[in-house]
Amino acid sequence: MKVIKFDNLGFEVAGDGVEKVTDIYVGPEDGSEYYAIMVDRNDSGHLVVSEEAINSTFNQHNLPRGSYGYFAKTEFGMIRLDSDTVNTVLISTKTKNQKSLFKPKQGYFKTFYPKLNLQDFAVSVVMAVHNAEPYLQEAIDSLVAQTIGFDKIQLIMVDDGSTDRSGSIAQKNAERYPNNIKYIALPESKGVSVARNTGLDYIQGATVNFMDSDDVLHPRLLENSYNLFYQHRDEVDVIGFPIKFFGNINRDHPLNYKFKEQKVVSLLDEHYNFVQLSSSTALVQAEYFKSGYRFKEDVVVGEDFLLMNRIIKHKMTLGVISGTPYYYRKHGSSTLDTITDHKENYLDRVKNLHSVLDDAQNFFGYIPRYFQFAVMYDIFWLVSSTDLNQELLNDKEQNKYLTWIDQLFDRVDYDVLNSNRNGSYWLINYYLQKKAERQGRENLKLGSHLNDTVNLYKEKDIITNIDGVDDRSDGVVIWGHLLIPEMVANKLTARLFIGDHPFEGTFKTAVNLSRKTLGSEYLHAAYFEFKLQEDEIILNEKIALEVTVDGNVIYPRMNYGKFLPGIPDDIFGLAHVNEDLDLVYQKNALQFSNQKDFNQLKLDNKLVVLDSELLSLYKQFAGGTKPIWVFQDRLDLADDNAKVMYEYVLKNHPEIDAYFIINEDSKSVPMLQKLGGHVVYADTYEHYAVALAADILISSAGEDAVFRFLPQKLTKFYMLAKFKFVFLQHGLSLGVDLTTWLAKTNKNIQMFVLSSRQEFLLNGRDIKDNLLYPKEVFQLTGFARHDLLTEAATTKHAEKTILFAPTWRKYLVLPNHEYDEHFVESQYYQQIEALLNNEALKNALTQANVKLKFLPHPSMRQQNADYHVDGPVEIIEDNYSKALSEADMMITDLSSVSYDFSYLKRPIYYWDLEFDVKKHSMDNADLNTRRLFGPVVKSNDELVKILIACIKHNKFKMDPKYIKRVDDVFKYNDSKNRERIFNAITRL
Repeated sequence: MKVIKFDNLGFEVAGDGVEKVTDIYVGPEDGSEYYAIMVDRNDSGHLVVSEEAINSTFNQHNLPRGSYGYFAKTEFGMIRLDSDTVNTVLISTKTKNQKSLFKPKQGYFKTFYPKLNLQDFAVSVVMAVHNAEPYLQEAIDSLVAQTIGFDKIQLIMVDDGSTDRSGSIAQKNAERYPNNIKYIALPESKGVSVARNTGLDYIQGATVNFMDSDDVLHPRLLENSYNLFYQHRDEVDVIGFPIKFFGNINRDHPLNYKFKEQKVVSLLDEHYNFVQLSSSTALVQAEYFKSGYRFKEDVVVGEDFLLMNRIIKHKMTLGVISGTPYYYRKHGSSTLDTITDHKENYLDRVKNLHSVLDDAQNFFGYIPRYFQFAVMYDIFWLVSSTDLNQELLNDKEQNKYLTWIDQLFDRVDYDVLNSNRNGSYWLINYYLQKKAERQGRENLKLGSHLNDTVNLYKEKDIITNIDGVDDRSDGVVIWGHLLIPEMVANKLTARLFIGDHPFEGTFKTAVNLSRKTLGSEYLHAAYFEFKLQEDEIILNEKIALEVTVDGNVIYPRMNYGKFLPGIPDDIFGLAHVNEDLDLVYQKNALQFSNQKDFNQLKLDNKLVVLDSELLSLYKQFAGGTKPIWVFQDRLDLADDNAKVMYEYVLKNHPEIDAYFIINEDSKSVPMLQKLGGHVVYADTYEHYAVALAADILISSAGEDAVFRFLPQKLTKFYMLAKFKFVFLQHGLSLGVDLTTWLAKTNKNIQMFVLSSRQEFLLNGRDIKDNLLYPKEVFQLTGFARHDLLTEAATTKHAEKTILFAPTWRKYLVLPNHEYDEHFVESQYYQQIEALLNNEALKNALTQANVKLKFLPHPSMRQQNADYHVDGPVEIIEDNYSKALSEADMMITDLSSVSYDFSYLKRPIYYWDLEFDVKKHSMDNADLNTRRLFGPVVKSNDELVKILIACIKHNKFKMDPKYIKRVDDVFKYNDSKNRERIFNAITRL
């Protein structure tokens, strides 16, 4: 019995006894193991073993590569098959199943199953996987769907110690595609570089890609990029992909200018700015990794950057493709939100950037502009940070870091620095200036020539913004700000002109608008006010600003802020000043006008064309005889200071026409309707019209949507608005710097309600002046809702209650407050869940008949279903006033609601776990216990011990030292805060 024929379709067996043979087996040549192969019998009675049957057996049993013999099972046992024909044929050529049917001159007929050479796959994708459960299958599916054909793709997934189901997903796909997918599990997380390096030991493709496990590829991406590589394989080692961000951010990558057309470019010419920083968005020649190139495992940030530069330097070319992007998923905060929180982003990262320049210098004998540009692109991520993190770096480290950064800039040509695409115009020019100063340049001015192609700023680089006009008791004030390069901040003066008449103004630094880099100001913002008495106002004359810098007079183009929404306008724009005066924009000029009726007619004619229905509804409201006061808390919930003031006005001041703005689906609507007054649904024409007609707009919320409520297409209607904005606040501004958010240039508040003598004291310094408001804007009246707390606190309750009310974590909240299935992976959730389910605490609560009520922040209640509570512990969604008034003790973590509870002089414990102190929603909160009204607790175990002791000994009273602190902070506790607020509003 012999093999009488073999070719690329299989082989045929004939001879004595073949009619009794039913099975053919394959196994190692020593006969140690046998694996059955499915056979057919042809018309001649011969056994036929097909290529497909051979491959099926090898794949089914995952046989290792090597030499195999063929065996027939007879009545005498297993016999080895042989052939008289000396020959070699290949089966399944150019696939991973490639084998040979081989009869040597000496030896038996056999199959040789060789190790694949690098050309067996077009692309090897090495994917480091770590806790990517929600996205991993989508990433794999996008590889399977590649038009190049999945049989030409090798996927190596290295599970870097995942604690979710990522490993299971990867393993199931490896079982489904055994010819294409290899799964490797690391016992613990060792970082992306270790995972990738592990996978590189198994690559079998001509090229390599390092796709991230949460990203997606365009279906034609690998075909497009591999074809370009194959066509130019002798001249290029790296093919770059265009990047589109998706997820929390949807936009193109700033370097996508490279991908307008498909080609190979030289990086030594004008294409030096075609930098390729990422290995996940590139196809790389596999020979580098075969020869030992690996990611640096001791580099935490920028490991891609270092490796790509080592490879690119050999040919100094880059292939770029067009139209088939790599989709890069963006999660949570931007890079700049967290870049200062990691020490590796300081000295280690800058040291690595220097090493890139050192390597280029050693390799070329000079530093090509490509590497300069690449380093500058990365360094501008770092210098875009406002400050250094002084908790991570000591003084010596800070000085070294700043010195190393200066040295990086000194190693880069002026024109390369100036052409950077990752820094703002102002920031780039600042570093151009500092570089020139270190090189001995003196008397630098706006427009100074640094070399033949680079100037420092421009001669007229002054940005002028007129932001608004106020009618105050001591005159009409035109106010705004100038943006000035730091180098001329002390060399500038400005005057306001009305026609030919000059007016002097007052200037102060606008801290909220100035810009800093690593602790140094590079763009100075000067807030200005020009105060005009009634007899100084000149009508119908052009208003302009004259700026003098270094003796040069400039009349810069004027920009107009959001509090002059109708200005400028091609035909006519208007801002209401007072009952006698308008600020108008006509004939390309800003001017004062006292033609109120005529101006209103022109405005009506303009707006009726835009939306006649809204204009008509506005006039109905504006034609009333009562003052209109419009109230608003959060649009989804009426349970704050505005709701309390609304109810107070309805009950005590019928002379006011009161309206409350709320979402139609809010659970607060029935309660508001019972109060009477007018409930208006948000984002309706009634909302727009009544708010435009309002005399007073009153809110506990400070978001722009309170006073910038119109859709984009209707913004011209803001020219009708005359309201004054009263900000009631949601929480006390104690130990928190809210300058950037609440400054006049951002909110233009006319009455700012305070509850404490110490508000806006930061580190012992009063920072109210940084908000840029006149002193009379701040009114120390007490919060309206505190009156209700005082009244409700007199009610006795049958059982003791401990209220647990932590604040939210911005970094854990998805856009639109959608449910996040990954929330349970956060330490925030896990620590809360552990506290709520502590058995010792629950037993103590039960024995003493005490309730623990968990009140999640409204911004995180979409996650309530993730918590598991029972017995004496419950989750509540009460409004804060009710929850606070019924509680005998509070646990919180720097939520401003603790100030409300302290108002009741009941005990508070601050839950301040260290895991997220840097990620708190108020990063600059003052943790000094002088601002707090109870002890700070650093662990759940410590807190549980304290709570159990308080429960057992019935200790539900505030310590006298904290009572004194409450008395020092709050000026009023007489239930008359609402009355004081009302009286202050009527004086506006």
